[in-house]
Amino acid sequence: MPKRILDGDSLWKSGKISQVQPPRFRAEYANMLPLAMANGSFECDPRAIWATVYSYNRPDVTPEDTVAILDEFERVKLLYR
Repeated sequence: MPKRILDGDSLWKSGKISQVQPPRFRAEYANMLPLAMANGSFECDPRAIWATVYSYNRPDVTPEDTVAILDEFERVKLLYR
């Protein structure tokens, strides 16, 4: 998995992230960003993402939540599938 450095100012002031609903999904963008390769692409399989990102230490996030988060990111154009 690639390592990433996030630009906090851009993340905190993102107009697209501010459109994500419900607001509890917003922080998940930064949580999923390390999945992306250098060209920004990653395998967008919700079950695999849940297993990699959430299963170990986020029991509050279900595979179904992961689907909803990805759908919302796509809706506000933070993600293109």
